[in-house]
Amino acid sequence: MTDSSFQLHPPRTYPQRLSATAAAVVLAGVICLASPAARAQSGGDLPDATFRPTRGVYIPGGARAGDADATAVELNPGQLPLLGGGATALVADVWRARAAMPGRGAALMLASPLWKGGAIGMGLHGIGASDGALSSHSKFQLAYGMGGRTFGVGISWAHLFGGGVGGTDTFDAGVGWRPFNGVAAAFVIEDFGRPRLPETSEALPRRWVGELAIRPLGTDVLELAVAALHLGLDDDRWSRLGTRWRLGARLGGPWRLLAEVERAPRRPGALPLGTDSGVDWRASAGIAVDFDHGSLAVVDRRSFTPDGVPGENWGGSVVLRTLHQRNSSSASPTRAVRLTVEGVDSDREFLTLALRLRQVARDSVTSAVLLKVENVELGLGRIEELRDLIGELRARGKRVVAYVTSASTRELYLASACDKVVMHPAGGLTFAGVAQAVTFYKGAMDRLGVAVELVRIAEFKGAMEPYIMTGQSGPVRENRNQLLDDVYARILDGIATGRASSWAPPAVASALQAAHLKDLTNLGAFTPQEAQRVGLIDVVRDQHETEQYVRELLGDRDLDIVDADKAPPRSPRWTPSRIAVVMVDGTITDGPSQALPLNLGGVAGGDTLVQALEECRRNREIRAVVLRVNSPGGSAFSSDVIARAVARVRAAGKPVVASMGDVAASGGYYIAAPTDTIFAEPSTTTGSIGIFAFKLDLSRLLEMLSLNVEVMRRGPHADQQAAYRPWTPEEREIAARKIRHLYEMFTATVAAGRQSRGLTPARVDEVGRGHVWTGSQARTRGLVDEMGGVVAAVDRAAVLGGIHMLYNEAPDLLVLPRANKSILQTLAGMSDEALDSPPPLPPQQLPATLKPAARLVAPYLLGTGTGIEARLPFDLDVR
Repeated sequence: MTDSSFQLHPPRTYPQRLSATAAAVVLAGVICLASPAARAQSGGDLPDATFRPTRGVYIPGGARAGDADATAVELNPGQLPLLGGGATALVADVWRARAAMPGRGAALMLASPLWKGGAIGMGLHGIGASDGALSSHSKFQLAYGMGGRTFGVGISWAHLFGGGVGGTDTFDAGVGWRPFNGVAAAFVIEDFGRPRLPETSEALPRRWVGELAIRPLGTDVLELAVAALHLGLDDDRWSRLGTRWRLGARLGGPWRLLAEVERAPRRPGALPLGTDSGVDWRASAGIAVDFDHGSLAVVDRRSFTPDGVPGENWGGSVVLRTLHQRNSSSASPTRAVRLTVEGVDSDREFLTLALRLRQVARDSVTSAVLLKVENVELGLGRIEELRDLIGELRARGKRVVAYVTSASTRELYLASACDKVVMHPAGGLTFAGVAQAVTFYKGAMDRLGVAVELVRIAEFKGAMEPYIMTGQSGPVRENRNQLLDDVYARILDGIATGRASSWAPPAVASALQAAHLKDLTNLGAFTPQEAQRVGLIDVVRDQHETEQYVRELLGDRDLDIVDADKAPPRSPRWTPSRIAVVMVDGTITDGPSQALPLNLGGVAGGDTLVQALEECRRNREIRAVVLRVNSPGGSAFSSDVIARAVARVRAAGKPVVASMGDVAASGGYYIAAPTDTIFAEPSTTTGSIGIFAFKLDLSRLLEMLSLNVEVMRRGPHADQQAAYRPWTPEEREIAARKIRHLYEMFTATVAAGRQSRGLTPARVDEVGRGHVWTGSQARTRGLVDEMGGVVAAVDRAAVLGGIHMLYNEAPDLLVLPRANKSILQTLAGMSDEALDSPPPLPPQQLPATLKPAARLVAPYLLGTGTGIEARLPFDLDVR
């Protein structure tokens, strides 16, 4: 979806830059700390529960349970599978060497998902000398974990260099678990192989660490944690137990409070004379601030020990974390973002764009959006969804500027929802209205000796008329004219309302009425200057000048304009309940989903969709389902099978909300009818409740080619579907009875799903009979419940599923069916978003005039359909 020509400045990649800087700084620190001038290790005593040479640098606010970041390499490798993407952490702990605190030094840790369910990590520590029987040394660490969203298990290996402990290898193992949203637990075994240090005669004892973290309010507003650290010695076992209490609280926006208290038992023989306690207390407190893709925490550390040196038992720690995920709250500077609608075709791509616009609307640091509107392939329903989202952006105080080059009515309809419309000087505007062309093939087929046998219910079901007639029937022509009138009036009204907003000059606002716009369509085309003069656009600028125009509009000449962040949001919840979005994009066919050649899109296979719905029914994490339908229908059998699978999801106690895109008609409406709530846009094409059956008759062609077919059959109708002969009157009646039965099932399914809206089977038949409606017309007839797009449907699903979200919180979505991912793509680290995008277009594409016919015929070539269809095969051409 990104157009490189529109990126006037390279996109900023803050996490990568921070990682490079962190690597340079830490390497310098490691070299200094591991120099030959380091102090020798004092004595051969076994370390206590905290002073252990195998441990790395102290990590302020370090969590073994709960949030997962790069510090899991050191703290708990079992947390690595819970990462939402790549992460880094740069840690520096600075204090006087005589202070009784472990973990002095600097470290760099890196972590990344490796493949589905797996993750790897690496750490490099430079550990300074301290008064706790440790000398300067270095530590290199590798970790691996595997698991899922709520559970992970991992192991790490570390090798020590220098400082009297060089050559030591040690292993840690850990488990991370998030059983509930507000509860997380961890268990770690450190040094489980009991390594033997070079200057001691005994093996280092294992340390057992358990941590329980609780978020009483369900989010990161408040987090409390307690950890127990036990040293596995044979003698005096329970006196070696240490504890650590941790507090995290969000102060508001990106600011967080961190605090920690640790009770550490002393090492053997270290109890000073005249004291009656073998316990040290250490405490830390500080502040963390979140940025777009990371955070910076600064804390003050104190040690309270009987034999501490006055004035020296203090220090400070800093940790810089970067994350692939995006924080919901950020202290980053204000900016404007670029987004483009060009190249968005598949509904999965559209979903990504819609969610990104919602994300930008709720982003506190984004003040404006520069939207490139060019070569829009979307239908009117999805264009109206984008208009709704642009309206939300403006309602939240963000200015939206549309940049267009060569625009049509389609692009203008979308751009008019923005505050300002800018056109390139070499561009132009085609403002000619709405058309619907239907190509009839019967004359050509007669010449070829090919005929189509057809039975249908009912008079408005014109799907196959181009193959049996030379012109539209009266009812179908009337129905399509009704659609054109409704859509055309809405487009003109939308453009007039958008251009007559408070941003437009008063003279332009008064002139841009729908009637005046209708007169402008008589001219057909406008140069940029002419379009500006009549008020259809605001200014004429090239790409570079457009960005400067945005800065001038906002009164900030230094405003940074960057590409919209494509990273997924980081949830403030540990295990958020999920909403599944089941995509039904394309003609419904029997069998699995498949991609069509020659840029014809794809087909929605019934088998694939039923599997996705069954996963929604069984998966306990999924609390609600959005059935996203952008389909003209297709196989009547598969439509019924999918509708029954939807009903089973609802019977399992999970609400299902239907979201209609450009078209959700016939079989597309069939599968939406059993849902709890149906959302559509005013110009969505829906309805078409009807059935037809057909077969090809090639008998005349065979005769023209002097081909003779000899048939031997048992039963007079054994070959009724054969293409070498037409139906007999009895066989036509058989087909009519069958589609009548399916039509009654169709109307009964709609009536059962729409019963609360007062629809009976008889009433469904009245609004059915193949009649096509726009979304607004369907709502007045009880076929649709609400006006809105897929984002509105997700919001409603969250409410029905009992999923409560914060103001700036994004729901956790599972998009089904999943995109197939090859091994090579996995190893290359391709994101799911990249996989969801279609491959580059092939060099050969069908002419636009042939696409409707090819889209109609192609599903039959791929599937094993019965020839009984619930389909609507026409598009509105907005010029």
